Amino acid sequence: MKKVFTLVLSLLSVTSFAQIPAGNMENWHNYTVDGQQLTAPDGWFGSDSAIFAFNAQLPFPLLSPQQQVFRSGTSHGGAYAARLVTENIGSITDIIAGGTLSNAQVSFDQNGITYTGGSAVTELIPYVNAWVRYEAGSGGADTASITVFAIVSGTMGDSIIGTGTSLIQETNGQYAHISCHVSYADWSITPEKLQITFNSSASSDPQVGSTLRVDDVELATLSVRQAAVANPVKIYPNPSAGIMSVFNAAGETLTLRAFAANGQLVAEQQCSGNSLLDLTAQAAGLYFYTITNTAGETIQKGKLTIAK
Repeated sequence: MKKVFTLVLSLLSVTSFAQIPAGNMENWHNYTVDGQQLTAPDGWFGSDSAIFAFNAQLPFPLLSPQQQVFRSGTSHGGAYAARLVTENIGSITDIIAGGTLSNAQVSFDQNGITYTGGSAVTELIPYVNAWVRYEAGSGGADTASITVFAIVSGTMGDSIIGTGTSLIQETNGQYAHISCHVSYADWSITPEKLQITFNSSASSDPQVGSTLRVDDVELATLSVRQAAVANPVKIYPNPSAGIMSVFNAAGETLTLRAFAANGQLVAEQQCSGNSLLDLTAQAAGLYFYTITNTAGETIQKGKLTIAK
């Protein structure tokens, strides 16, 4: 009976673009784990090394590790790309694991979780882009993925302040440009680094032989500023019981006004950075809001739902 094996790996877990260091997959290094020679792009870590290391520590043969990260001459740009392959790594039962490539290692201790490596950043990054080529395995229903964690360090370990995941479908034998949107709960906090992870099988039924090639990974650095100007205020949760968080990403103090369906003004407040909107005194139903700037111009409108 086939089982899906979820590994908690010791190493993994605009219009302005900047390619990350080693994002072009041009330079590689070889290394040996438990007698098996493996390879990975410089600045990246493969899941196969964690699988070999984990198996070597077991008192009985649970796994049959396979190399899953390869250097590929079928690239989008330059000479090389990374090729990730889904394999059956089980020795007693079928254990199917996707090939994984990450630019940061994860460690755990009494202080929490620490991410070593990653792409250093100095501003909010709304998108991580890459060129990929994907062929699903024999079952034909598999999907690959890219996952991004935006990270800040702290005295009690690192914290994830932004996340993004995008599925990657078959690309018909050609490279396709994909984009992973990174969402932030608080846009006033700037991450220090990004962990970027690719996996050749992200579906609930991974297929042996699913192959993901990755090349030319880059960061989009301007769109987040454009998004903040176009839609500067986030109000959540919505619907709510009446208490909502308000985050103003604009560089000025704005005025928020909330109205009942009959046009009655039920709340008015200044918002700068993080604040709360309290509508608990209002009845359940649909409300409307407007956001105006210091010049009195309406720059955003929307709806709010109170559910009690």
